[in-house]
Amino acid sequence: MPVRRTVLFGVVCALLTAPAYAGRTDIPRQHHAAVHHKAVSHKAVHPTSKHAGRTVHSKRHTQAKHASRSSRHISAGAPKRDDARPLIVIDPGHGGSDPGAIGVSGTLEKTVTLATALELRRLLVASGRYRVALTRTGDRSVSLASRVAFARSHDADLMIAIHADASPDRQARGASVYVRSGEKTTHLATGAGSAGQIAEALATPAPQAVPGSAWLQYSMIDQLNDDVRMVATPARTGHLYVLSSRDIPSVLLEMGFLSNRQDEALLKRAGHRNVLVQAMKDAIDAYFAGIRRSRT
Repeated sequence: MPVRRTVLFGVVCALLTAPAYAGRTDIPRQHHAAVHHKAVSHKAVHPTSKHAGRTVHSKRHTQAKHASRSSRHISAGAPKRDDARPLIVIDPGHGGSDPGAIGVSGTLEKTVTLATALELRRLLVASGRYRVALTRTGDRSVSLASRVAFARSHDADLMIAIHADASPDRQARGASVYVRSGEKTTHLATGAGSAGQIAEALATPAPQAVPGSAWLQYSMIDQLNDDVRMVATPARTGHLYVLSSRDIPSVLLEMGFLSNRQDEALLKRAGHRNVLVQAMKDAIDAYFAGIRRSRT
């Protein structure tokens, strides 16, 4: 297993850029309400998976109309503002009447995302370093606009959206991490040979890494790649509503494909979800450590 490189991708993010990710069509997904997606080829995901061709023009007005009321409702358990620790907002995808993707054996995305989010909250709180708030703590519907409004209204330092993928290609499997389209990101494949690419990038003089979504994205990919199967090109961008805030560094983690029997079986196991959670926590630690170093 490769040695963890906690701030490595923070430097890499300033060097290279990646194309936008292709959309998906098979399952209507609220969290991926997108204007549209540009295509990019990759090995592990079918080019017509669940995000393609989506539009949000018909939903945005309704979501914005109810955002204030819904965000007040979900903010009841938010940490106090006078605490100086960073506030991490965790957004478990779907919920209530929206199950999200449904696995080949019936596993609901909304169930595994909530279980993962609750464990991530427990781990972050136990560290004593962070305040943590969830956009939902039970099986209920929360609009996209309310999720983003909640993070904004509480001045979140990071927003982590948690989801599970699906594709018509039942062989497609692995995790990926999204940032908003337009973010500067790095197009490096994971697995064998990536260490050489990274070393070469580091040998080139580069400006100081800037805190942001791309930095968090690659910190997370770096940590996940140690222990979790990733798609061939795990750094993705897309017009995803929950990543729309420009002032809050945000990523969306697709933990694996519920349409793949092996990934579904893993996501049903608490032990595997705990591996994902530990990697996310390590990535968050590395992100803030990088910020501290960049300011000295």
